[in-house]
Amino acid sequence: ECCPPPLHLPGPNWAIPDDLSLVDDPLSANGKATTFTKFTGVVNSPTKEVNSPKVVVEKKGMRVWHVCDTSFGVPRAQFRVHFANNFINCTADMAAECRLYCALLDDALTPELYHAQLLSSGYVLRVLPTGLELVVYGYSSSLPKILAIVARRMKSFSVSDASERMAVVKGRLVQNLVNWRHNNPAQLALCHVAYLLEPKRWHNAEMLEAMKKVKPEGVGNIFRLIAGTSTVSALAYGNITAKLTIALTSQLLKLTNVKPCTESPQRPVRVLNLAGGKGDIDRIFPPPPLLVS
Repeated sequence: ECCPPPLHLPGPNWAIPDDLSLVDDPLSANGKATTFTKFTGVVNSPTKEVNSPKVVVEKKGMRVWHVCDTSFGVPRAQFRVHFANNFINCTADMAAECRLYCALLDDALTPELYHAQLLSSGYVLRVLPTGLELVVYGYSSSLPKILAIVARRMKSFSVSDASERMAVVKGRLVQNLVNWRHNNPAQLALCHVAYLLEPKRWHNAEMLEAMKKVKPEGVGNIFRLIAGTSTVSALAYGNITAKLTIALTSQLLKLTNVKPCTESPQRPVRVLNLAGGKGDIDRIFPPPPLLVS
């Protein structure tokens, strides 16, 4: 009979920080901390002086901000990157491909970042009306390791990777969009109002139809478009130095092969003509076919 392998301890957790020290606040040229006054919310109460962000990297199509804040007394920080790109939401099909790309990437990275998640560290990649946002957070000394894992995967994600788990992840997103129809009336009304007021927002009924049509080829090649047609802005915040911020920026550009463009292409403006005077919401937002009994 085959004996089970002997019990053994797992290997060391690579995400455990090796440096728990708090960094010094950044100093301006005159040797004093650059600060602004933060209102505490109570009239005539003492205000608190906190550091204000300052630009540490500025190139064509790219600007990186840094601010050190150790007021919580923990050696943690976050690095937020915004890839401003109007192609992402130019059509419902493109928006659906970007959402599915983020979901598939998260599914693929879960085993690799499990150890970091045990320490409340990790990343978030999400689609915004203005582009794609990447947030890497955790202990300061672990940020380069987490960013390296995420950035490499963002670039190397291929059509075959998309095909492998496409049915499961896509089915999950489609089911979420279907379930949205059963929200309470207040949530449905909020969604309709947001669709009316935000020019780069697609209705969930439109997203559902677009999500059903997404193919692996579109998802596997989506980041190549983003990497070459985006302007980049970033903010490093928390227990982090300007030197580490610059290093994280260089690491991100190198591993993802992102080449910031001078100007992000503008998408066509979606115009919604509203008939005024009667306030008939059913004429403005007719029920999609899925809601008709």
